[in-house]
Amino acid sequence: MKHKNHRRLPALFPVILSLFLLTACSTGQSPTQAHTDKASASTETEPGSIAPPVTEGLNLVTTTSQVLGGPTQMLQEKMTAAAEHANGISFTHYDSSSLFKSAEEFQALVDHDVDIAFLSTSWFYDNGAKWCDMYASTYLFNNYQHVKDYFDPASETGSDFQQKIYDEFHIWPVYCFSLSERNLWIKDDRAVNTPEDLSGLLLRVPNGASWMKLGESLGTSPTTLDTNEVYLGLQTGTIEAQENNMISSYTNSFQEVTKTIVKTEHQYTFNLVCVAGDVWDSMSDQQKNTLTSVIIQAVDENDHEVREKEEAILKDCSENYGITIQEPDLAAFRAYAENYYLNSADAEYWDMDLYHKIKEMGKKY
Repeated sequence: MKHKNHRRLPALFPVILSLFLLTACSTGQSPTQAHTDKASASTETEPGSIAPPVTEGLNLVTTTSQVLGGPTQMLQEKMTAAAEHANGISFTHYDSSSLFKSAEEFQALVDHDVDIAFLSTSWFYDNGAKWCDMYASTYLFNNYQHVKDYFDPASETGSDFQQKIYDEFHIWPVYCFSLSERNLWIKDDRAVNTPEDLSGLLLRVPNGASWMKLGESLGTSPTTLDTNEVYLGLQTGTIEAQENNMISSYTNSFQEVTKTIVKTEHQYTFNLVCVAGDVWDSMSDQQKNTLTSVIIQAVDENDHEVREKEEAILKDCSENYGITIQEPDLAAFRAYAENYYLNSADAEYWDMDLYHKIKEMGKKY
């Protein structure tokens, strides 16, 4: 186990101690597929054999750059609450980049300088998994329930995704959680029904090639701008619109410089609760099942609260800020985006069988 960041050593002493007591295994098996091994269930060991796994005293350290009040920090709190009813699992949480900055979180998890991180699929794409570019596309999923069912660890698609990420990165993604849906926030009054209505619109997107493609898939002219410059950009007209998840947009007070919100719902933004491979390997099947149950419970509660916040934000924007809330022709936006992505150069890296499976799955939503 590597521990390059000395800031973390005091906090990790309980983790190191508990993991030292755990029997190492390397199956990478999903707890939903855990098999029963009668031999390992015995508490008796022969001389020279490996002792049964310890199932208590596991403290896991999590890190996020998310500031207080955001969905990731909300989830951390709910994981702690859910773990109070679990046997032998607890958490020590760090948020607001107090342990690692956003750009450092992925490598910290790979190096096992932290036990759990909350990662987007774009991190896997940026580190060589070209097939993950598909998850950054707009309108891949029909609604957030579609996302949850796809990544459900008890489902075929969810367990396949877990194993593939584990095999490529030695990281175990347990489950997805909502960051709230992404929509367009426009500086001025503007009637929008189809992507053609957004032609030439200067839309701010985050830094990165996948984000530029996102903006183009909506019919806009995307440009990158640091988050801390977006408010002034909208206020002065340097940019004409921004897209982000609902909670982040509201937390950054963009409602003060916005007159139109177009509910494009182009992405149901999610991150993944990811466990370092060394930690996952060292856990017993019982611990894996318990941890998965804790995370699923916390995610379900968190996602419910996120939906309530989305509704409250839209109501406040409309009633107290006078913002016009528009519902465009989503079928037109979906068709435009699908044509854009499938004709892009990066589509050659996509698993098209998986893509069509997701689309087929989406017909029931």
